[in-house]
Amino acid sequence: MERPSVVFGETASRGMLRGAGQLADLLGLTLGPSQGHVLLAKDAGSERYERITDGATLARRIIALPGATEDVGAMLLRQLAWRVRQRVGDGSATAAVLAQSMLADGQRFIAAGANPMLLRKGMELATAAAVRAIQAMAEPLAGQERMAALATAACGDPELGRIVGEIYETLGPEGVVNIQEFMGPYLDREYIEGSRFRGTFTSRFFLTDANHRLIQLLRPFIFVSDWNLRDVAQVQPLLELVLRQGEGRPLLVVSASQEGPALAALLANHQKGVLQCAGVTLKGVGDDLRAALDDLALVTGGRFVFRDAALDPRDLTLADLGQAARVEVDEDHTTVFAGAGDRKAVRQRVLALRQQMAEAQDVEEAQKVRERLGRLGSGIAILKIGALTEKERERRRAQAEEAVRVVATGQSGGVVPGGGAAFLAAEPAVRAVPAEGDLALGVAIILRALEEPMRRIAANAGMEPSVAVARARACGPEWAFEARSGEIANMRTAGVLDSGSVCTAALEMAASMAAMVLTTGAIVLHRKPELSTEP
Repeated sequence: MERPSVVFGETASRGMLRGAGQLADLLGLTLGPSQGHVLLAKDAGSERYERITDGATLARRIIALPGATEDVGAMLLRQLAWRVRQRVGDGSATAAVLAQSMLADGQRFIAAGANPMLLRKGMELATAAAVRAIQAMAEPLAGQERMAALATAACGDPELGRIVGEIYETLGPEGVVNIQEFMGPYLDREYIEGSRFRGTFTSRFFLTDANHRLIQLLRPFIFVSDWNLRDVAQVQPLLELVLRQGEGRPLLVVSASQEGPALAALLANHQKGVLQCAGVTLKGVGDDLRAALDDLALVTGGRFVFRDAALDPRDLTLADLGQAARVEVDEDHTTVFAGAGDRKAVRQRVLALRQQMAEAQDVEEAQKVRERLGRLGSGIAILKIGALTEKERERRRAQAEEAVRVVATGQSGGVVPGGGAAFLAAEPAVRAVPAEGDLALGVAIILRALEEPMRRIAANAGMEPSVAVARARACGPEWAFEARSGEIANMRTAGVLDSGSVCTAALEMAASMAAMVLTTGAIVLHRKPELSTEP
């Protein structure tokens, strides 16, 4: 059996720093409206190069560096970039350049004799102060122009940003945006009625679109229950019913859980082509789960089959099943388009929930009711992404997904001045953190890192970074280098905005990753590490 090797001390830390720095330099090229394009050479295929302008996508394409210790640092930064993207939809490149600055300064202080644990504590204190300052300067995201500006800042496409802004202005904060690709050189949108529930598929083998990890069912019958499906006897009558009377339409099974022989029976029918079907579980427990299942049954016109109803599965009829024009299931949500439920009954429940929210005794209770209202009362927009080639459609789809996520995040966390201005405006709060000795050095690490997003945006646009930062400081808290005009401008006035949640998430996660690297004393290296495309 091959034994792993262990790398200690400065050799380990310097190697990780080099690897993280290499990947951060790459991701930093994608920051700002004047970002550089990264061409990725492929090993095979007719298209030998891929053009990438998104930091998270670029990070995901890098799966290994040649040096073992360098690879550890690069993979930690890769994971940081992707986790920021998953959490708030944007900010991967920002988090990378923040972490790179923190690592470089931290390593320099440690080499000079600073205590790594005290540095970490100082970084945590400074990060908390900066986050509070950024949250305090956040303003609600309202109005089509502001939403369009935020979407454009995220995707770099003014036309796409304008349409995303229009969609959210039309639907409101509880609306749902569904992205579809089509053959054509333009963008379009369509508004339809629909509902979205938090929940995902029970097996990836139900996927109908593996690339985007989606299940798409047209005109399905929908069984809704809080049963724990384990035995074949629980699903076999349902499968036979839809197969016999369902006219070839698919079956969606939504229940509290699906496992063992019951799940195997659903998969076998699906994979063998006997009956297209899919299994879904909604998120939640107890009363919250039952409320979600009841709402789903209502909007689809089906029967919510209670666990305590003592119903024999053989007694089910098609009338007990809900229906919809289309259902899409991804890793986070189940979206129902044009459910067959009674609209009057839905409106009555919406009115009852609004009354319940008005009478709610605490914030948590009101939030739960508001979530139910969102899935019952909001509409769905179809954002149609057109391009003439498959690669271009994929690129524009990724842009659209990022713009939609950022606007949705901005509506919950507010918006702050963009272009790195929010980070620079947080400097006074960080300077006010009481710290001495090595704690103060940890604070200084964060203080210096707050400049880095603006510095990198300026560098990508051909401007001297130090000059851009100095001129922005001289003008005031909301000023930064505006890369499109090449001038120092007030970011709010110029319409250059960032999501407050994206900024704080990028800063918090970058500081966490940098602190972990700076306090690492050894690396265990396996001789044959497993490669993974998952960050």
